[in-house]
Amino acid sequence: MSNIAAQRPHFSLPEVTDLAKKLYGITAIARPLPSERDQNFHLTVESGEAYVFKISSAAEKRSILDLQHAALDHLGTEFGEGVWPRACRTRNMEIITRINGPDDTRYMVRMLTYVTGTPLVDTKPHSPQLLQNLGTFLGRMSRSFERFTHTETQKELIWNPDNGPDVIHTYAEHITDHKKRSMVEYYCTAYESVVGPVLPTIRRSIIHNDANDHNVLIADAEPDNPTSWRKQVVCLIDFGDIARSYTIGELAVAMAYVMLGKAEPIA
Repeated sequence: MSNIAAQRPHFSLPEVTDLAKKLYGITAIARPLPSERDQNFHLTVESGEAYVFKISSAAEKRSILDLQHAALDHLGTEFGEGVWPRACRTRNMEIITRINGPDDTRYMVRMLTYVTGTPLVDTKPHSPQLLQNLGTFLGRMSRSFERFTHTETQKELIWNPDNGPDVIHTYAEHITDHKKRSMVEYYCTAYESVVGPVLPTIRRSIIHNDANDHNVLIADAEPDNPTSWRKQVVCLIDFGDIARSYTIGELAVAMAYVMLGKAEPIA
């Protein structure tokens, strides 16, 4: 397991706007976006177009970024250009380029188109229709990924479902609440004994692996009808945890997040 987050870049807003001008030829206003291990910025140009400027951790592998962009290209072909973030090329026609940081550390930089939408976490209520739409969206994506392969699989990623039991065994001792630690260990053991034997028979594929309520973007299902309250999923962002694992893991991650804060989460 890596310590990528420990090597997170630290660029200032003026440095980012200078890089955007130098690399992509755009004059933009930048604001920071949340990120676990990269440094991300929302860029807006005078015409109103928006982009996401991404500076990867110094520990990130080029092959992982290649996997992310290959997956986005694949989904863009399957779903249409306007739904998924698309890579922007630099003035030198590069999708991923390397730069020197303030401390002379080398970082990889890329820029994606910005997809407009409201995160699921800020969308209320989570109606049965909306959750069904989310399931349909993820199902279409999973079906598409059946036809996608890549040499990089993020096998060692701590968030890869393949590594779940090992991660729990390694870090459970750090849960200071004895009752909670016992519960985690109990269900981990149950998973290994009940699910473990059938894992070799479960379908595997590339999965996005992070359909949490901040990464699922929602928009009006009927934008031309001001009286309609129907919502739909328009995009899934942040491919940093993409990996090859159990296909059903895609749904499991999404379900874990949509259950949060619900009075009856399994009703």
